[in-house]
Amino acid sequence: MKGFSLLEFLVATTFFLAILLSGYSAFDSQSKIFQEMLARTRTEEESNYRLLVLQTLLQRSSEKFRTDLMLSHAVTFFEDLSFGSSKKADAFSFAIPQGDPVRFQWNGSGIDIPTSTKITGKKLLLLAGSDSNGEYVWNYARVLQIISIPSAQQVKLQFLLKKNPIQYGSVIEVEIDGVAFQQEQLYWVSGTGQYEPFFEPVEEFHYEWKSPQLKVMWKTGLNDSFLTLMP
Repeated sequence: MKGFSLLEFLVATTFFLAILLSGYSAFDSQSKIFQEMLARTRTEEESNYRLLVLQTLLQRSSEKFRTDLMLSHAVTFFEDLSFGSSKKADAFSFAIPQGDPVRFQWNGSGIDIPTSTKITGKKLLLLAGSDSNGEYVWNYARVLQIISIPSAQQVKLQFLLKKNPIQYGSVIEVEIDGVAFQQEQLYWVSGTGQYEPFFEPVEEFHYEWKSPQLKVMWKTGLNDSFLTLMP
């Protein structure tokens, strides 16, 4: 029986190594493809979760305001974090009702509200109604002091916007929350003004506000995401 020559052995070994390297290369390519697919899937899952949270928080957030004739005309969405004083493409804020609207009357230094109304100190209020000239006015104010008298509660206020005093109308307790994009990080801005990272970083973020519709857009990797809703 004839044995293998050295040349035949080298050829066979080379062929075997070629097959082995080819298989490893294919496995490495498949592994890279799998990792890329996994990374993309995770990004999409994160994006979908972000979409869901934004939708839950923003969709119809001002619906309760519309149940009251006075409050329904007040501005509750702002294209910045400062009541609309300086519009930004990467930050917005909005009011979220925290209670039910009640009627009030201006008493010269604050407002009178029903004794049954529960408002705690240092809360934010949205007021809307008529000024002394019969013009419609809305404003936001912080509660400074609450004095109980037999017929009503007298609430001392610090108004946040320069407007004419509202003589009578509707008032509701609110919280102002916001979203801000800074240095590839999306933040949720709480009612106390604290910046909290909003999930994973995003590469781009902006929005378009065409009342009453809000379109929020961001980019993460190869994913372009957007959400259209009605606050």
